[in-house]
Amino acid sequence: MQTLQGALLALIKACGAEQDHAFSLSQRLNIDKSLAWRIVRFAKEHDVNQAVEYLPGDSGLNIFINKCQRGSSTRDATQIAQQATAELSSLAKRVGGSRNAFKNILLQSGTSPARSMSQIALRKQAFMANEAIWGIRASVRWRCWIQFPAKNPAHVDVVSGDAFIGLTRLRSNASWPLIQRTLFKYDNTDVKHLISVSSAIDKKSSNEFPLLSAFSTLTPSQLIRLQTPNKITWSLPMGSVGKEAATDLFFAELSHNEFPEPVATLTRLDLPVEEAVVDIFLHNSLLKETPMHAFLFNCMTGGGMGVPEPNRESDRMPLIESVEALPQAHHWPVKSISMYSDVTETLFKAQPFAQSEFTLHRISIKYPAIPTALVMKLSDKI
Repeated sequence: MQTLQGALLALIKACGAEQDHAFSLSQRLNIDKSLAWRIVRFAKEHDVNQAVEYLPGDSGLNIFINKCQRGSSTRDATQIAQQATAELSSLAKRVGGSRNAFKNILLQSGTSPARSMSQIALRKQAFMANEAIWGIRASVRWRCWIQFPAKNPAHVDVVSGDAFIGLTRLRSNASWPLIQRTLFKYDNTDVKHLISVSSAIDKKSSNEFPLLSAFSTLTPSQLIRLQTPNKITWSLPMGSVGKEAATDLFFAELSHNEFPEPVATLTRLDLPVEEAVVDIFLHNSLLKETPMHAFLFNCMTGGGMGVPEPNRESDRMPLIESVEALPQAHHWPVKSISMYSDVTETLFKAQPFAQSEFTLHRISIKYPAIPTALVMKLSDKI
C-alpha cells in the first residue's frame, strides 16, 4: 500500500499536475474526474489502512498508470506502480477473497477513533449472531505464556495458562472442545516420535489433565475426554443454559520442550467471546530490541489448516489493537478477570524466577473475529 502510494504521488508530480487538485489531473491526462479524485485521495491519505477506502480497482489504476507513461521521467515510477498494483491485487484475493472484503479488513485497522468504535460495534453484532448460531459464548478468553531461561542457558522453557471465563451454554446440548494436548513432536515437517510434551501444574487434578481446580467451576471428571493416537481433547459437557449456569475454567501446564529462543504463541479464537486477552511474560534476560507484534490468521482461508504452527505467515489480517509492554507487575491485572492476580501467582510458582524479573506483552481484543488464529511473536515486521 505504501509503495503504491509513493509511486502514484511520483506519477502525479511527473505529470505536472497539482497534487491537491484532482480536476487538474483529470484535464491533463484526459481521465474520468472521479478516477482522478480517487487517485489523489488514495495517494495523499496518511493512514494507509484508511487509504484503501479510496483505492480504485485494478482497471482504474492501470488506466491512470498507462496515461502517465511519458518517457524516462515516469519509467521507474510506472514500473513500481504496476508491480505494486499486481501484488496488492494478489494479496486481496488471497486474504479477503474479493477486493471489497479486503477493503473491509483493512478499514478495521484504521487509526481513526470513530472508525475503531464503529468496527467494534460491528464485531459486537457478529458476536451476538455467532452466539445464537453456535449456542455457546464466553465473557473472556485468556491465554498466558511465561517464558524463562532453561537450565541450558541457550534454551527457553514455558509455563502456559489458558482460561474460559463466564463460559455459557445457550443450548443444553451444546458442547465445545476446550483444550487439547498434542502427543507428538515435530522434526521440521515430519513426526519425529510420540512423546508427552507437557504436564499439569495442579497435581490435585492429576498429571494427565491441566485443570487448575482451585479456580475452576467444573472438575476433571465432569469434562468429556477424547483420546486419539495424536492428541487428547477435553470438551465442555452438556448442561444447564443461561448466565446462572456459566462456568469458569482455568488450565495450566509446564512445557517439557526446550526452545532455542522466545516462543511464538498461537491462540485459536473459535468460539464467540466478548474479550480475548493474550499475555506473554518474557524474562528480562530474553528481551531483545525486536518488538512484539500480533497477527491474525484467517482459519477459513488456510491459516488454521493442518498443524497450527505459530510461524505460519499466510493469510495474515491486520489488527486494530497493538501490543502493550508492561514491565511492572501492578499494571498487569485485567478488570474482566477477577482472579487474575491469584492465577498468575500460581503460574509463576511453577518456574524459578520472581515476577519482578518479567516484562508482560499483552493484546486485548473486544469481540474478536472468529474463527481466527491470533499469533504473538518477536518480529522486525508488522
